[in-house]
Amino acid sequence: MSESAKVSLVCALCEAPFSLYRSTIKERETRGLKRFFCSRKCYANSLTLSLPETLSAEYQAGASTIALARKYGVSGETVVHRLRSQGAVLRPKGWDPNRNPTKGRGHTAATKEKLRVAHQRQFEDPVARARASSTQTRLMSEGRIKRTSKLEDRVAQHLDELGVQYQRWVGLRAKDGRFVACVDFLLCDGRVLEVHGDFWHANPRLYPTGPAHASQRKSVANDARKNEALSKLGYVLRHVWEFDVKAFGAAAVRSALWNS
Repeated sequence: MSESAKVSLVCALCEAPFSLYRSTIKERETRGLKRFFCSRKCYANSLTLSLPETLSAEYQAGASTIALARKYGVSGETVVHRLRSQGAVLRPKGWDPNRNPTKGRGHTAATKEKLRVAHQRQFEDPVARARASSTQTRLMSEGRIKRTSKLEDRVAQHLDELGVQYQRWVGLRAKDGRFVACVDFLLCDGRVLEVHGDFWHANPRLYPTGPAHASQRKSVANDARKNEALSKLGYVLRHVWEFDVKAFGAAAVRSALWNS
C-alpha cells in the first residue's frame, strides 16, 4: 500500500470514523502512540480523562503542575484543566513553598511592628534619609521606577513654562524619621502641589453628591489623612484637577499655585 494512501480509522474516544495517511500513522507509531483520535479536542480530552482522581491531592501536597505533567506525560495546560475540573484552587504562578514559605500570607501584627520600629530607627539618621532620597531620585531619572502619570508629566511641563522649580515624587518624613507621605511635586518655596485625577479623587464638580464608588471613597479618605498629616508638618498644600489641566493648561496650574 502506498505511503500516501489513506487508512480508515475509528476515534479512540468518540468512536467517530475518520482517516489518516499511512505515513502519518507510521510516524505517530514511532513516537509510541497506540491510539488515534479524530481531532485535537478528542486527543486533549483523552489526556484529561486519563489523569487520576488523586491529581488534586498530589497538587495540594505540593507537586507543581509541571512535575505532574511530566509524571503523566501530558501538557501543563491539561493538568491545569483537570485540576480546575476537580475543584482545586490553583496556586499563584511561581509559588515555591521551599523558597518563600510566607508568600501570599502577609506579615503578622508583631512582624509589622518590628518592621515599623526598624524603619523608624534607620531613618532617624539624616544621612540615611538623604541616601535613600538620592537613590530614589536616581532610579526614577533612569526610568527604572515608573511612578509618574501622563497627567503629572503635563503638569511638570506647565511648571517649567511658569519657571517654577520643583522636585517630583518626594517622600516626606517627620523629624523623628517616620515616613509621612510621598507628594507629586515639592516646590522650591516648600509648598506641595498634588495632581488629582477626576475619577480616582472624585472631583466635586463631576461628583457633586460625593464619591460614587468604593475606590473613590478610599482615595478621598486617603487624601484627607495625607492632607492632615502634611498640614501638621507645616506644609502648604495646593491641588490641581485633571479637568482644569486639560481645559486650561498652564493657566490652571498658575491659578492653583497663586489664586488658591
